[in-house]
Amino acid sequence: MAATPESRAKAAILNAMKGACTRSGAMLYYESHAGDGFSTPTLDITGTIKFPENVWGIPFAVEVKRFDGKGKLTGRQEKTIRTMRFGGIAAVVIASDADLAIFTHWILSRCPSLPSTETI
Repeated sequence: MAATPESRAKAAILNAMKGACTRSGAMLYYESHAGDGFSTPTLDITGTIKFPENVWGIPFAVEVKRFDGKGKLTGRQEKTIRTMRFGGIAAVVIASDADLAIFTHWILSRCPSLPSTETI
């Protein structure tokens, strides 16, 4: 089966996250989700990045959109992102190579502030 534009974007994001965590000495825990409409709303990738000097990890969530500009957030995804951010989770939308670069820089700079690539 051929890979979809979003699955190719997801693979690129996961590879970049793993590489950035390896370079920065961080441990990466993540889960990759495929929504079914019946489960609790979440984003495509959720997890934690833990740096050796920190006791606790930094929670993050990523909504993946295809990198060709054709992917749009649903109302449910927008609400999920707002709720996660309210709870202190770094929830981001990655829909381009530029968004991915911002997120990777966020990991490499040891997550000093929210890596927001899109305002919701």
